[in-house]
Amino acid sequence: MVTTKCGDLPSQAESRKKTLTKMCQDVTETAPNVYAEFTSKEVEWFRNSFPVDEEDKYKADFRQATTTAYKLNKKEFLCMTLFTIDDKCVDSKFVRTRS
Repeated sequence: MVTTKCGDLPSQAESRKKTLTKMCQDVTETAPNVYAEFTSKEVEWFRNSFPVDEEDKYKADFRQATTTAYKLNKKEFLCMTLFTIDDKCVDSKFVRTRS
C-alpha cells in the first residue's frame, strides 16, 4: 500500500472519517459494513493490490502474511486500509481517526 502510494487514490476523509472512526471502534460493526464504505475505485485498487489467491489471478504477488492478517480480522484490515487512504497514503506516521 505504501510503496504504491495507494494507487494515487484521493482521500475521502472529509466525507467518511467520522463515520469510519465510529464503525471501526464499534465491536458490533462487521467487515461487510466497513467494506461498503469503499468507493468503486478503492474496491478495484484493493482487489488488485491485495489478492488472496495462490493462483495469482490478479497478477500480484501472493503474500501469505497479508492473507493471514486479512483472514484473522477482515474488519481491522479494511479499517486500516481506508484510514491509510484517507491519510493521503501515509503522510503521517500516525493513523488519524478524526479529521
